[in-house]
Amino acid sequence: MKKIFIVSYNPSFNRLDFIKFIFENTENGLIESKKILDELISKEKVTFEIENDKVIDFIHGLRELKVLCEIDETSS
Repeated sequence: MKKIFIVSYNPSFNRLDFIKFIFENTENGLIESKKILDELISKEKVTFEIENDKVIDFIHGLRELKVLCEIDETSS
């Protein structure tokens, strides 16, 4: 399982919103998550942080998300 933490700044509330997505290796789960991410991306900058402390910032598209989902560094 891949865990991706999304931190987005909400200027209207002047605070950070933390949303945690857990991706399973299922096409449906990934598509559902992408729909939610599309909404966040269209509104504001979104930061992705993986468990290994690697951080990726992006505003447009989901190419980075696809790359992130392919990088599964979960050791269990």
